[in-house]
Amino acid sequence: MSLYPRVDDKPSDASELGPARFLSTGVRGEVIFAVSLVTLMVAIALLIVAITDVDASRAFPLTFYIGGSLIVVGGFLNAVEKVPYWYSPAQREAAYNMSYVYAALGIALIGIGMLLQTLL
Repeated sequence: MSLYPRVDDKPSDASELGPARFLSTGVRGEVIFAVSLVTLMVAIALLIVAITDVDASRAFPLTFYIGGSLIVVGGFLNAVEKVPYWYSPAQREAAYNMSYVYAALGIALIGIGMLLQTLL
């Protein structure tokens, strides 16, 4: 019996998961991220309405425009940054592909802002 714990130097790779488990884990994480992001943006818009004299019909679309724009820019920056050398090829591809997910999420948030502007 050793006093030191066994260290696994092999980095984890998402390709070791089965396709169904990988997709369900990834989709679940993205849905949780999107819901918490929208909740945060609604809370910020409500805070702006409560603190300032801005109408809700203006605060909500602006919050979604700004939030969506920041996510799109973040997705672009994620695509152009250097990937750490210890990433496997599958992890590098997944990191690059996530930039498209962030861009799509940002565009969807901007679309929600446009929808809110026409409805409110």
